[in-house]
Amino acid sequence: MLEVKAAKEVRGRVELPPNPDFLLVGGLLAVAANKSMRIGPVAGTPLCRDVRETLSALVDIEERGGSWSITPKPQATASSLAVPGEQMRYRQLTVFLLMALGKTVVLRSVTEKRLDSWKRMAKQAGCAIETKSFDDGSAGLSLVSADTFAMPAQMEPDALHAYLGLAIGLKRGILFQVDYQISSPLRNLLPAVGYDVTIRSESSENEALARRMRFLRGRKKSDVGVTYSFTGDFTKCSGAEAAISVPGDDILGGVLLVAKALVPRGNLIIENVPLEPWANALPNLVRKMGCRPAVQETGETSLGKTGMIQPQKFELAGRKTECTPLYQYEAHVPAMVVLSCFAQGQSILRNLRELRENQPDGIEEILACVRAMGGRHGEMPDGIVMDGAKQLDGFDLPDETPAPIAGAFAVAGLKCMGTTKIADQALARRWPSFAQMLDEICEYRK
Repeated sequence: MLEVKAAKEVRGRVELPPNPDFLLVGGLLAVAANKSMRIGPVAGTPLCRDVRETLSALVDIEERGGSWSITPKPQATASSLAVPGEQMRYRQLTVFLLMALGKTVVLRSVTEKRLDSWKRMAKQAGCAIETKSFDDGSAGLSLVSADTFAMPAQMEPDALHAYLGLAIGLKRGILFQVDYQISSPLRNLLPAVGYDVTIRSESSENEALARRMRFLRGRKKSDVGVTYSFTGDFTKCSGAEAAISVPGDDILGGVLLVAKALVPRGNLIIENVPLEPWANALPNLVRKMGCRPAVQETGETSLGKTGMIQPQKFELAGRKTECTPLYQYEAHVPAMVVLSCFAQGQSILRNLRELRENQPDGIEEILACVRAMGGRHGEMPDGIVMDGAKQLDGFDLPDETPAPIAGAFAVAGLKCMGTTKIADQALARRWPSFAQMLDEICEYRK
């Protein structure tokens, strides 16, 4: 169990460890492109070792100087692959890409609602998914028809990764238009792998005038005629080898940003923070709430720009957030909820309906932690309503929760009077030095 005490100051400098979520994605892209890949840096954590074991059925991996050298195995190897279930990030991309590569995807934990949702997505793209149940409760998914694959005319933001996974695995060229900004990490990663991808914004009116009208009317880009055109050629992949550089862990960066927002005293600098739209859920929210983090760009990776964030000016007021697309927000929702627990007034998080398809229910799993903490909340079919509180007491979370939840509520303990105890098995898998990091940046109350 991790014990967290109330903190009176948070200060120091933290460099985020490399993000482990792109190790699985990068390895699967190497298989799809049938090319060698160097990916790094890679942290020596239990989670990274689990990802390596998962990929070992499809690729050979050699560790070199803190990076992985990945070489795809022959296509005949491994007709099926067991992958993590509900806690897997970018799971739609992983599942649909593997199915398009001709693999049977074995999920240890998946609900019928999730399976039905994926079948509907496949059908809209002219494909069909066959499912099989195993005695241990896991499910196997296979793509049984893909000859008529085509990108749907109407595509929801949260379905983007499913269709890109199909296109990449089936080696198809695609062209589609949407009326929302494409904030996927694949926007940067696919060209780095060697695929020809182009994204253009097109407006039916002068862009400067469009921005002005959006400001005056409080409307979204889609309401004034801005569309985004995506062109991708996945029939070939240039280059004999790809070198993928991985940015810092945006989930930990968001957790630290919340910790600093809750404990204003002291000066904290967070380094190696990804600065792209796919990773900006927490920085955007703290800005809307009244915090003014100073941002300085310091580097570039295969996933986009990275930099340094120094949180400043802490006046947190509740806000409403539309979590669209959900893949941009899902891993940050627990930290957003914790931040809302201590903001003045009411906060609302919407478009979380897909979390209801998790096992256990993703919204209920977070709200159970809120209740243990004593926070005030309301519940909607597709969202969460939080009422801010000035002070809460220490609490216990004895049941294991995913690392984003455990980390978010651990830093909530810094704001609570008394001692907070958090089951930390998942924390130790993703961030083994999390407790040590808190001790280094926190001065606790006596």
